[in-house]
Amino acid sequence: MGILIKHIFKTITSIWLLLILFSCSSRDDQSAKNNYPVKIENVDSLKIVSNPSFPRDGKITYNLKEEISIGLAEGDENYILNRPFDVKVSENGTIYILDWGDVNIKVYDKHGRYLRIVGRKGQGPGEFDVPVYFDLSSDGKIYIMDSRFRRVAILDTLGKFISGFLLENGYHSGMKTDQNNYLYFSRNITLDVEDINSKISIHRYDSDGNEVLNFGEFINEKRIAVRTGEKSSISIGSRNMPTTVWGIDLSGRLFEGFNENYQIYVYDPDGKLGFRFEREFTPVPNVVEKRDRPNMTADQKRLIDKYLANLPKFKPAFKRKLVFDEKGNVWIQIYHGTDFEGTIYDVFSPGGIYLKQALVEHTIYEFKHGKVYSITRTEDGFRVVKRFRLAEKTE
Repeated sequence: MGILIKHIFKTITSIWLLLILFSCSSRDDQSAKNNYPVKIENVDSLKIVSNPSFPRDGKITYNLKEEISIGLAEGDENYILNRPFDVKVSENGTIYILDWGDVNIKVYDKHGRYLRIVGRKGQGPGEFDVPVYFDLSSDGKIYIMDSRFRRVAILDTLGKFISGFLLENGYHSGMKTDQNNYLYFSRNITLDVEDINSKISIHRYDSDGNEVLNFGEFINEKRIAVRTGEKSSISIGSRNMPTTVWGIDLSGRLFEGFNENYQIYVYDPDGKLGFRFEREFTPVPNVVEKRDRPNMTADQKRLIDKYLANLPKFKPAFKRKLVFDEKGNVWIQIYHGTDFEGTIYDVFSPGGIYLKQALVEHTIYEFKHGKVYSITRTEDGFRVVKRFRLAEKTE
């Protein structure tokens, strides 16, 4: 009976989230028709939302009002962060910081006070070697992906090992859970050391490690590896090359786009393509510095020169990370050629309307309870985690 009630509650929650998103989308459609020159049409049964180059509500600069800061250069070791890689926040405000350098997760309360360490380096249950991604599920679990052992560990919030499962062969990236506690990640299908376009597939798994849905294959970045010695090689490429970006909102919708073009495809929780949104944009020139290495042969240098000469002349439309705020809006980090030293986001509604362009001093890792969380650097170069309150800058 308890399992049935829990299932019914999940179903009701999912329907509620979808109704909210549908309502937002409907209001977006009406608002767009009346006030904003966006084109909404159906092409071959696919809804396409085409936005102009400017946002509906304009460009907004935000001040970040610091509330807490976690991280010390010296002193109490519980507050020293080695190499914080990601940060997540639970519904009660507890802060979880993945410390890639210390190979653990450091946990703090909503006031920034130290609580405990979760996990440690090793190969046993609840241990990991190279933890690269993690997320919190709505039912109080921590999912951690260990890229070295290609496995996912599931822990409770106190760090006790619950279960885990192995991943298929291949390079896996990204990790996200949704309101129904499904787990999402992508897997490279081709990763050849050739000058080719690779592909990734995006998967949904349950907590037992069973694949529930494969959203399909998507084109990914073009890379090349060059051997520089008998036992060593280097990967030549650019972070400014086109690549597939994706994100999952709370309802389980997949937002996916190949950032060579400014287009995002939105898939329903059942894996069906729902609609596409886009905007007009002017690409930023791509300036790539040539880096010679002393142990390269003349042939290797020629190969690299040829490769760099064929790199895109412009940067992609947007960067890798998609972030969703608590209204379901998607924040897309873009490349920009302005003098602004912070991060610029294009913010779209759940229905794909280009709402605003947000200028923020730091990259946003998480929205929670009206606050944002970032990993920043001090003047001395130490990484710290901070919570801010977003406030529109007034002239």
